[in-house]
Amino acid sequence: MLSQVEQTRLQLSRSTAAAKKSQFGQFFTPERTAAFMAGLFPDAGGCCRLLDAGAGIGSLAAAFLERWRAGGFHFRRVELDAFEIDRRLHPHLSQTLQKYNRPGDLVARISSDDYIHAAAASLSEGLFSERRAGYSHAILNPPYKKINTGSAYRRALRRAGIETVNLYSAFVALAVAQAAPGGHIVAIVPRSFCNGPYYRPFRDFILQRAAIRHMHLFEARNKAFKDDDVLQENMIIRLERDAAQGPVTVSTSTDGSFTDVATYEHPFERIVFPDDPERFIHVPTSPEKSALELLPAVCHTLADLGITVSTGPVVDFRLKAHLRAMPEPGTVPLLYPGHFSGGAATWPIEGMKKPNAIVRNAQTERWLFPNGFYCVVRRFTAKEEKRRVVASVVDPAVFPDAPVLGFENHLNLFHENRRGLPQALAHGLAAFLNTSAVDESFRRFNGHTQVNATDLKLMKYPSRAALIRLGRWAMQQTELTQTAMDAKLGPGKTITLSPGDHSELIRAVIEDFAPRFAPGSVLVYAGDTGEKWGYFDAPLLADLGVDVDAHGKMPDVVLHYAVKNWLLLVESVTSHGPVDAKRHAELAELFANATAGLVYVTAFPNRTAMGRYLGEIAWETEVWVADAPSHLIHFDGERFIGPYDVA
Repeated sequence: MLSQVEQTRLQLSRSTAAAKKSQFGQFFTPERTAAFMAGLFPDAGGCCRLLDAGAGIGSLAAAFLERWRAGGFHFRRVELDAFEIDRRLHPHLSQTLQKYNRPGDLVARISSDDYIHAAAASLSEGLFSERRAGYSHAILNPPYKKINTGSAYRRALRRAGIETVNLYSAFVALAVAQAAPGGHIVAIVPRSFCNGPYYRPFRDFILQRAAIRHMHLFEARNKAFKDDDVLQENMIIRLERDAAQGPVTVSTSTDGSFTDVATYEHPFERIVFPDDPERFIHVPTSPEKSALELLPAVCHTLADLGITVSTGPVVDFRLKAHLRAMPEPGTVPLLYPGHFSGGAATWPIEGMKKPNAIVRNAQTERWLFPNGFYCVVRRFTAKEEKRRVVASVVDPAVFPDAPVLGFENHLNLFHENRRGLPQALAHGLAAFLNTSAVDESFRRFNGHTQVNATDLKLMKYPSRAALIRLGRWAMQQTELTQTAMDAKLGPGKTITLSPGDHSELIRAVIEDFAPRFAPGSVLVYAGDTGEKWGYFDAPLLADLGVDVDAHGKMPDVVLHYAVKNWLLLVESVTSHGPVDAKRHAELAELFANATAGLVYVTAFPNRTAMGRYLGEIAWETEVWVADAPSHLIHFDGERFIGPYDVA
């Protein structure tokens, strides 16, 4: 019966205008996602009181009832309250629920009431005439839309003791508030509530009233609601009302097909750090600690370092009369994210859509900083950009005649009491923030594209002296590459590759392929055309169960992707062959004792080179082409990038 509901969902998704979807925050739940969510509830008996708020056409309720009818629950009776504000969907919703109706054991009530107002009224009025016993189960795909500060929704929620900024978090908070003791709530929501100051009251509300039991992440942002072209980092969460908090199960899948689900259990102290006043919710996706957690020297707060981070104070639309397209007498530089690339500033930029200067006067003086060395981090990144944290250094030499600088609101600014940093400290801070370890650690709690000053304030950093040493080293580099920064932060050697096409392809694998398809991975081995063992972290490979002697024919690059516990074995092809059947067997034998899963990859400089070897490439392997770095080609097999069990 679920398949019939899915056909209706697909038809409505195609025929519903994007404007209407946006108006209601309305994106219906795909069949497999609904079934997965229904499967997260523990079995139970007795009488079930089920809530489906924002029910749509009933996909989630149907998945729950389908499991019940199939024997997955042992309820003697189910009472369902389905709230759906869009009356045009009621015939579909009623038809869906009717499929599961049997006289006497299912009571389904469909309401067109606005769930927020109805639930908030029930909670705030205490002995409300229509208030029923708490829900034993709630299954939700709530709408996603911001709530204005002075709106009727905000006032209603405040009367119920709830402070939050989005419809989705309001629905979840209300469902928790309406749940009976021991009641379970399963919801698919954006990850944005996990961090940031705006969702702090919501996190407090949830964590005070419920235990987190399970969190599921989708690795591909555009797959959870792909039929609606939604690009959003979503998660599924299961909460239990008034329960003692224990370990948390975290699972991941590439997409909503759930064909490659990986599951781990973590102590709650790794989910919400005990010393974190903001109560950020971290989502570790492997049992291993993050690279930063493995570095005991990264333990200092910005307060320890004597550094402050704040949002750029110039809000351009409020100071529009004082902005100038290009510098002129009486103005000073105004810096936007667009002025920064490659870790440094370029100013002015002629033809830039944003202004390059701001008039210095009594109205703007309070928003300006003395010229000096600063570290800045962009507040926003594109949704599919490979890095979340992007840091740059402000060098006063770029603005030799400017006594002060303006920093626009889309930048985060590191400073010392509103003054610049020592030069080496600014460079060291930027180098540290640009490492893959920081980016990977940041993504564990940050589920959206915004990098808030609060997020940066709560991170841990190396000591001030260590950052200054790192900065001095960074200033000596003619080219500051990702590989070099990552190697400098963590254990290992400096990587040197000989000149030549083959080494350039190896460099591309390390600097372009790895951050895109194995973010935060650690380089274990990199061959060199001039020296067989160009870079080799033998102890790390030994810890993963592999002991290679000088006779072992290593691949060109070996990466350990700790998040998945994979070893990526990469052959870089410029003159020699790809991972064909023979080479696949050789590598499988060489790494037979590995405790990590093996992923086989062939890298080509371009598609012309790939074409020469197309007939030789082994099945169940991946192909990456350096001149199209954002794409990966999968050769058959049941999953897209991942290890296979050895038969």
